Amino acid sequence: MRGSTCGLRGRIAALVTAVALTVSLASVPVAAQASSLSGRDTALSSAQVKKLPTLTQELLKLTNNARKKAGLSTLTPTAFISDSSHKWSRSMASKKSLAHDKALKKGFKNGWTFVGENLAKAGDTVTAQRIFDAWLASPGHKKNIYRADFTHFGIASVESKGTVWVTQRFAAYPRVRLSKGKKVTGVMTAPASGALRKADYNGDNLADLLVVTSAGKLRGVYGDGRAKVFHTRTFDTGTFWSTVRLGTAVGDVNKDGANDIVTVTKAGSVFLHRGTGTGPLQAKRKIASGWKNIRLLASPGDVTGDGIPDLVAVHKNGKVLVYPMTKSGNLKAPRVVARDGKKVVRLLGTGDITGDKRADFVMVMSNGKLVTMAGKKGVAKFSRSKQYSSGWKGRKVFSIGDINGDGRGDIIRVKGKTAYVYLGKGKNSWSAAKKMGTIPSARLVF
Repeated sequence: MRGSTCGLRGRIAALVTAVALTVSLASVPVAAQASSLSGRDTALSSAQVKKLPTLTQELLKLTNNARKKAGLSTLTPTAFISDSSHKWSRSMASKKSLAHDKALKKGFKNGWTFVGENLAKAGDTVTAQRIFDAWLASPGHKKNIYRADFTHFGIASVESKGTVWVTQRFAAYPRVRLSKGKKVTGVMTAPASGALRKADYNGDNLADLLVVTSAGKLRGVYGDGRAKVFHTRTFDTGTFWSTVRLGTAVGDVNKDGANDIVTVTKAGSVFLHRGTGTGPLQAKRKIASGWKNIRLLASPGDVTGDGIPDLVAVHKNGKVLVYPMTKSGNLKAPRVVARDGKKVVRLLGTGDITGDKRADFVMVMSNGKLVTMAGKKGVAKFSRSKQYSSGWKGRKVFSIGDINGDGRGDIIRVKGKTAYVYLGKGKNSWSAAKKMGTIPSARLVF
């Protein structure tokens, strides 16, 4: 078995492991920037999938079933990736050599952010389950199968003189949703600063919700990138969550590739929960205490210019405070950015809503109007807007940043078990409410 990883700068690290298997495997997950920001491919229809060899169909099904069971989004099989996989299986068969394609990146339409490949060679009586089990037994191959940001794939098997050659290829197109049987051109844009990625917990580059249920469970509600929710997974059932009264998505504090959250308990203790990138969170760590008088909490992103997301809080004494965070997750001394916090009923960590790539936040005032605190150049400096809009009084609203990938901060409203979204239009304006879907009965959503 052989595996290697290619990073952004083209560095290659090889791993060699001897395993007594009749199936020989190899894996090359590749990371690179897309050479173009547009791509065109065709999603395979169910009818086209049924025409594939039985072994290929079964491997497609096994892969998606495993991802679904793990709480990850399923992958879309596409014509171009399937075709390139088939060509490589034929090439290996003709050369009688299990080896990776040195031009692997050319096997995908432009616009991808990551690509990967698993290979297998076996006798022609091998089953799909045996191949899949062998892949899962290898850390490199398993990582490809469960990589959360992969969105599309293709598998091909070619039989030649009693030997089966299998190629499985993956690609991450985080902003493109291909329609069955239709060609779609999509534009892949990087997430806005402090926006989309800050609330992605399963690693698919799509914003998710966290729900603390009335029963005290923490559940993740995964988004689909189109301002819809599509899958709910229980993250934690421990008693801690029944003590939590405030929570916010903060983004990737320690730059480990997984997004984190901050919670405040009824006793006033503040905890940082590191993300895993695959859903459930790591063990919490206490980072502060004495926050009984903090009544609202949000994170708009980095407001101090050090690349680390920060917190905004409203104290009972009326002060609106920015708490700068460090990479280790500790809090620095707060800065006062407003003093009319007694009139603030909701705090929204929207991220950029003015289009200047700086972190902003929105305050919902007691009269039902909004005030935008637009980030300015400098450390925790803001330009305050006049009160605008109306009708927000009594609405249970919050923000996790940009949820549909257009670079504008959005606002979410929860009414009963239904979540709605007001999509940001820029310049302190939002669309009419659109239904996202049903979420678990919630005591707290962030």
